[in-house]
Amino acid sequence: MFPSLRFDKVATPPCAAYAAIPCGLAVRKQHEMLFAASKFDFENPTKRRSIIMKRKLVMLLTIVAVLAVGIGIWYNVPINLMDLEHDEVIEIVVFNGNTGNATHITDETQIEHIIENLNEIKLKRSKPSVGYSGYSFKMTIYLSDGNEADDWNNFIINSDDTIRKDPFFYKVVSEKIDYDYIAGIVN
Repeated sequence: MFPSLRFDKVATPPCAAYAAIPCGLAVRKQHEMLFAASKFDFENPTKRRSIIMKRKLVMLLTIVAVLAVGIGIWYNVPINLMDLEHDEVIEIVVFNGNTGNATHITDETQIEHIIENLNEIKLKRSKPSVGYSGYSFKMTIYLSDGNEADDWNNFIINSDDTIRKDPFFYKVVSEKIDYDYIAGIVN
């Protein structure tokens, strides 16, 4: 007889489970079921934006907190005033801010005493020095090669426990600056 034009096995579309729902909606429904535990509610874009904004805010606050802690540690950690060998120093120039006179210290015993004293000093930042003027002694240290010493050079000694190196004032936290010895040489 005539062969049947009807197929017994027909491929079922992916939305066969929801035959009453149009195909696109069925796929969306399946997606929702698969990702029900997802943190985002895909049906509510306002809620999704709110969650994203909260995450960004938490991230920003975390970064600010880490920076604040880092700056706090950096600001409060004691630092060494200098680490020089007195044999490397050929001259110390001390400018007296009270009289306006400069003194060139070239005597080896005086240089040794001053450098050894300054090597023992540990400092801690105390406050910004921006806007302050006037000082007692401005120290410039010259090395045997004729160049100025690196790092802590051209700093200002205001007292036996206060140094200014812009942009901060520093308080001495260990030992004391031999202020009277320097004043005796300069005056």
